[in-house]
Amino acid sequence: MLVTAVAADARLLRGILDDAMRELLDGLKEAFQEGSES
Repeated sequence: MLVTAVAADARLLRGILDDAMRELLDGLKEAFQEGSES
């Protein structure tokens, strides 16, 4: 029971981290494109 809860938490946390990394990379890409245009 506890192991399943921990596994679910880890999967949820990994999903949140993946989303955060994706947003961060998108932001960096946009900032880099804006910087290279000027």
